[in-house]
Amino acid sequence: MLYDSKKRCFWPSDFKFTMFTFTIIFLPASLCLACPIWGTDPDEIDIGVKVLMTVLEVTFLFFSLYYLFKCAFTEPGIIPSLDTENSGIPNRQRKQPDSKRDYYVEYKTR
Repeated sequence: MLYDSKKRCFWPSDFKFTMFTFTIIFLPASLCLACPIWGTDPDEIDIGVKVLMTVLEVTFLFFSLYYLFKCAFTEPGIIPSLDTENSGIPNRQRKQPDSKRDYYVEYKTR
């Protein structure tokens, strides 16, 4: 994740790939909506079927893009704790997390 201090928000580090994925999802879906569904003759497909297919297409498109951006704007992976004794980090005292600036995980043992 990257933090934009001017806008005060987080951006995915691979935002270019997210927009590329958005494009390869959105363009075929919109072409499917325009050409096969609404581009056919009114005699071939009933208007009720066109509306139903449009609602299904837009619903699935919305959920696909919603989960794409939800995954892109969520930090993936595990954030290791710097406080553990066996973390293997040299000079642990110098690299202690600052609670005002850093994010860290506190693991609870049983």
